[in-house]
Amino acid sequence: MGSIASGKYTVRSDIDILIVIKKDLEGREKRTFKVKVLELAFDKYNLPFGAPAELHVVNPTEAKKYLDKPFVKTT
Repeated sequence: MGSIASGKYTVRSDIDILIVIKKDLEGREKRTFKVKVLELAFDKYNLPFGAPAELHVVNPTEAKKYLDKPFVKTT
């Protein structure tokens, strides 16, 4: 994870997006949430349709394994 954030991406890289939420989502609820986030990314932030994006939806405890990496950019 994180080739774009670390500046080591290639034409085969995807865009990893980490979303930290308090509620644990499972199954259909998690898929629906991801679709809504991607729609927002396309509509509001002009993410190109079909861009290779991977959403990681985690709770604060799970986020620690991602946020401990030095190449993660936070906003």
